Formats: sequence, structure tokens, C-alpha cells
Amino acid sequence: MDWKGAEPKLLTPRLLLRPLRLTDASDLLKIDSDPEVTYFRGLAPLSVEESRAQLEKHLRSRWNKSRSWMFWCIRVQGSDEFVGVGMLHQLNKDWREFEVGYSLARSQWGHGYATEAMRAALRFAFRTLRAHRIVANTYPENAASCRLLEKLGFRLEAQQKQSYWEHGAWQDNRQYALLEEEFRE
Repeated sequence: MDWKGAEPKLLTPRLLLRPLRLTDASDLLKIDSDPEVTYFRGLAPLSVEESRAQLEKHLRSRWNKSRSWMFWCIRVQGSDEFVGVGMLHQLNKDWREFEVGYSLARSQWGHGYATEAMRAALRFAFRTLRAHRIVANTYPENAASCRLLEKLGFRLEAQQKQSYWEHGAWQDNRQYALLEEEFRE
């Protein structure tokens, strides 16, 4: 990824996606410590120290020449209310392939924020970073995430059986994909 420094600010009608800051640590704990949120990220809930360490690691990586991750703090415009985080990961520079992801505080589920935020991240990836293909992975039982990806125009490409060892067991994965030519703003 040829991007150095903080992630750009992205605006939607209701949301601001901005670079994470150290001051976001207490809000990030709302998603990092909630077992219903972390489950679909393949993680056990994190402690205060683990969550903060993860944030600090990300903030240091912004200046790394081999950077392949971007993370946004998602907030409601005007009120600055914490919604969650969005992620963009470059999988293959030569093929211009990325992965997109999101994690919202449970109190923010069902408001359409993930759709709005991910549409902005997709627009940035396709228009600014010149992505050719973007994938998203989810557990098959995460019906809300499957519906969201389909709403954004992603198509199911694979249902991988027992492809991840998470939560002490083999987990299935659904991989969705969206090509640049398929993206509808």
C-alpha cells in the first residue's frame, strides 16, 4: 500500500471515519471486551491492557514502509458518539486486492452504520487506492454480516469448511468478493 501516515478522514451523510487516536482507547474497549462482538472477529475478549497495546501497535505502524493495514474510528457526526472501527487490509499489491472489515459496538447494531461506513471505505479503496478486488470474510452464522455484504454488492464466492481454528474449534468461513467494475456507490 502506497500510503504513509494517518488514514484519511472519510465522511458519509451521518458518519465520520477518522484515524484512530490514543484517546479512543476507552471507546475501543466497548468492542474489544464484548464477547458478542469479539466472537465474530475470532478473538476472545481483550483486557484493557491488551486493547491498548493493540491500538498502540497500530499507531506505530502508520509510518512503516511495508504498511498493509488501515483502521478508522467510526463516529456519528455532530455528537462524536463512538460507533466502531472499519478496516482495510492490502492482501496483494500487484493484484490490487484488499480485504475490508468492520466491528461495531453492540449498541450501534441495526442502525445502518456498518453499511454506510463500509460504502465509504469501498469508495476510498476503489477510487483512491485503485483496488481491483475487495474480499470480506465472515462466519456463515453471522447472518447480519452476510446480509450487509450482499447489500453492498458483494457476491458469495466460497463457503470454506473448517478453514480457521478459532474458539477452540474448526470454523467455517464465507468469502465474499466485489470487483471494481461491480461497485455501485
